[in-house]
This record gives sequence, structure tokens and C-alpha cells, in this order.
Amino acid sequence: MKNRDSPPWSFFTHPDLDFDLEFEGIAKRYGYNVEVFYPTTEDGYINKLFRINKFDQEKLNDKSIKPSVLLLHGLGDSSDTFIVNKDDRSIGFVLANAGYDVWIGNFRGNKHSEGHTTLDAKTDHKYWNNCVPDYMAMYDIPSFIEKVKEISGVKKMAVLTHSMGGNSMFLNLQLNATYYK
Repeated sequence: MKNRDSPPWSFFTHPDLDFDLEFEGIAKRYGYNVEVFYPTTEDGYINKLFRINKFDQEKLNDKSIKPSVLLLHGLGDSSDTFIVNKDDRSIGFVLANAGYDVWIGNFRGNKHSEGHTTLDAKTDHKYWNNCVPDYMAMYDIPSFIEKVKEISGVKKMAVLTHSMGGNSMFLNLQLNATYYK
């Protein structure tokens, strides 16, 4: 006899969950275009930046598209946090469905962003000496913003954050006040 408190499916094999997929696979499963960019910071970190939308390639330059939106995750997290609840409940997908040009950054040191021009995240402890919100504010955020501006051709964008992403963005605004005028 089955324990009535246990579900009839395994948590890791439920057909509506995306445990078997990485970011790109989840986005593609729900019909989104995915582009991947690797902005390099001034201090050498190579971070992964995703762009998701449902536009045809020729429509990307159409002025009827809503503004670009950059999403920044919290501490110990990644871009995945913005797409893990299916396309009708995940802010990244909800914004893309509403016609926004959605960009989702990955701060240095998370599972998507372990690159560096000279340091190895797996063997060099110096890699991790600069993986704190101060450096993310000083270097990661400007590299994300510049890449979005370069590729999208926008001059301004909205930035939505969660937890440490918000702290880093506030610090970035303080450090770069003249940049944002």
C-alpha cells in the first residue's frame, strides 16, 4: 500500500519540471530564441549574458519592440532563477511574452560564469579574491550594460534585480553616477 503522503511521481522526474536542462534548453523548450554573449570585465572576468525573446531576427531592429530589460540575480544564484517556473510564471519569460528584449546576466563565479582571461576558477584561489558584490558592481554590471547597448543599439534600459543583484546595482549607481545621466 502506498503512503498517501508521498506523490505519485519522483521530484526529479516530474514531466513538468526542467531539472534535466540548462538555461538554453529550458528557454528553447518553451519556444524562446536564446543568444549567449560573453562580456569581459576590465579586471578579466568573462561572464555569461543571455538574451531571450520571441522575435524574428528582422524584427529585432523594429522600434515597436519594448525596451531592453536586464535582470540580475542574487547571491549564490544564477540566471536560471528568472526562468525556472515555466513560461507563464517566470519573470524572464513573462517580460519576453510582453514584447521586451530580455537580457539576463550571470555574475562572476556562478555556474555560468567561471571564465577569466588569466585565472582558472578551479585551481587558482586568486580568482575568488574578487568575487564579492563590490567587484560585481564596479566591473560586472558595466560590462553587462555595455554589451546590451552594443548589441541592442539602445541608450537606456530597465534593470530588475533580486537580492545581491539589487545591492550591487545600487553600489554601481553610486560609483558611476555621472555614467547614468
